[in-house]
Amino acid sequence: MENNENNFNNSVNNESNVQENLNEEVQKNSNKGKGLTIVLVVIVIVLLLAIGICIGLAVSNKETKIINNSQENFEKKEEKTSKKIDETKDWVYDAEYGKDKKNKSIDIYESDKSLIVPFININSDDGNKVNKEIEKLYNEAYETFGAREEGTNSLNILDYEYYINGNILSILIKKDKVVLQGDGIIRYITYNFNLDTLKLATLEETIKECGFNSENEVKEKLQIAIKNLGDESSIYEGTDWDKERFFINENGKLCVIILPNEGYAEVVLEVDKNAELNNKTNNVTTPSTNNNQAEYVTILNSINVILK
Repeated sequence: MENNENNFNNSVNNESNVQENLNEEVQKNSNKGKGLTIVLVVIVIVLLLAIGICIGLAVSNKETKIINNSQENFEKKEEKTSKKIDETKDWVYDAEYGKDKKNKSIDIYESDKSLIVPFININSDDGNKVNKEIEKLYNEAYETFGAREEGTNSLNILDYEYYINGNILSILIKKDKVVLQGDGIIRYITYNFNLDTLKLATLEETIKECGFNSENEVKEKLQIAIKNLGDESSIYEGTDWDKERFFINENGKLCVIILPNEGYAEVVLEVDKNAELNNKTNNVTTPSTNNNQAEYVTILNSINVILK
């Protein structure tokens, strides 16, 4: 009996110990679970912060890129819409290629007053190309002054005019080869620009501005004009105009440069769209030099030597 009671008590104590151990284990596991939960929460928070920072940086970089792209696009658009190299100046003005050169005087000619060439104030590849050609022309003419000092008997005088008709800008450069103790010979250099495209104007664009419908129509009216010269027409018969040498004058008329038969000077002719054959005879005077000025003569009946 007493043994049974002791066994019962021992059993109860064992169960009590087991329960206590179990409670301790549960408590330990509970503490571990809480610690793990805290660790997981911390990890999640850190991950969220990292993701937030990454998103913030990405958005910031995207906004910066957008701003930079917008600035670049604005600058490109501004550059594209800037048609002139110098917005404060006209489309054409006197170039300053001689400002760093020594002024050379030959008799009545002075290099700084006798070498006047245009600067084309057009912001385009064609504009830059033409300006380089004109600068080369200036330098070559300047050298003739130096050569004259060394004993040669000729030098080149340069001057120019320009006209704007509609969207066509025409530049006419006069190159006067002065032969001292003799008559000089004038040559012409022309450029035409389309102010909308900023490119060199085509023949079609130029003649259209003057009311011509085709190149053939221009040739037809040109031949009529030549025949109207009467006795002088034989000088120009069989000659054709150089497609690169045409321009529109201050009256909005198409002008072409005629290189007559060998031995004659070039002539600038104004071609009248309404020209018709007539029986009148005209005396043609080719441009010649008079001191430091070139003389330009008007030819009546459809054709005029335009330059003054």
